Amino acid sequence: MPDWEKSWEIISRRALPNRRPRFRALGRPWAWAYAAAAFLAVFILGYYAGRRILPPVPETALPSASFFEPDGFWPAFADSLEPVLTDFLNRGDAPLPSEIRELREKSIRTLIADTRLLKKQAGQSGDEEMWRFLDELENVLVSLSNLKPGDRESADLLDRMIRERQMRSKLREMSGVRIAL
Repeated sequence: MPDWEKSWEIISRRALPNRRPRFRALGRPWAWAYAAAAFLAVFILGYYAGRRILPPVPETALPSASFFEPDGFWPAFADSLEPVLTDFLNRGDAPLPSEIRELREKSIRTLIADTRLLKKQAGQSGDEEMWRFLDELENVLVSLSNLKPGDRESADLLDRMIRERQMRSKLREMSGVRIAL
């Protein structure tokens, strides 16, 4: 009887070429080298164009020192700060509705951003007294924004800090506008 295994092995060797199957997970390696070189070339050209060819982007210019003059931004800032400080200093024990609390938090966040802008402007203009006042004001506003409802001890401490640092009188003095806090 013929050996069938041996026969089929001979037939398969003659019928199929002598190629080993290759496993190519990444395809052709030279194709990846070309892709990497093209990516690197685009990156280098983009960097060069950004640094050499295109004009530099000017630094965002802050408004002039007219911010602190009576007809500038400062009186409007002081007017928007007045209700927030007055509301805090005259707070009661009753909890606020969530809509009012959210509105208060939003206005405080806006005041913090405005304070930081004014503080940067004061630093650039060299007004050290204004910068110190705005720094104190920023600390008060950040503390006010972090104040949790019902945290009586922190609220009393913040109230005392506002009164001891005489924030109301400094605000009146620096704005040149009468503010009734």
